Amino acid sequence: MTKIGWIVLGIIVLPTLLGILMILVMGGLPTLGIGGDQPQPVIREGEFTYRLVYELDGEWFEYEGVIIASFAGLDYSNAFDLWNRRSWRATAIPDGSEITLIRQQGEPSTLTPNRENIRARVAFLWANSGGWFLGDPAQSHMAPYFLYSELYHTTHNNSPAQRSTSTRLNERQLQEHFGIRIIELYVGEPITNQFE
Repeated sequence: MTKIGWIVLGIIVLPTLLGILMILVMGGLPTLGIGGDQPQPVIREGEFTYRLVYELDGEWFEYEGVIIASFAGLDYSNAFDLWNRRSWRATAIPDGSEITLIRQQGEPSTLTPNRENIRARVAFLWANSGGWFLGDPAQSHMAPYFLYSELYHTTHNNSPAQRSTSTRLNERQLQEHFGIRIIELYVGEPITNQFE
């Protein structure tokens, strides 16, 4: 075979064979007990009460309702993941996916004072907590939380750009940086679930 023949073989045939081999191996992994679909929850939906009372600038704010957590199926979006991950939802009646405690526009950053924000907010979030409520051990770190997020102007490669950043907050930080005093915070406890 000539040198050009070997090059053509290497460019066309070899990647094709490697692709076929990869499909066979990845497709065979679930039958070997490696990868595939994660076990699914026995309990797929639940309702959890919540109550948040806080003080800001001498005024009290009160929110309460029911968070509905549900199993949303398996997430097949990552082709390189050996496991198809469980996907969850959590929304609340009447407050949706979060409670916004503070909203700011065009003010200096609270956590980085030398930077002016386009907008910023402090919120109490549970949108990512569906698996936590429904007892998914892989989601044990996703309890509802307070979050400060901001969008600001910056430069990237000498061009104007916008960036965003966020950080979780505890009750001490809420009071120290934002003047928010939590008076009462109750969120229903997660259940113990089985996965089959």
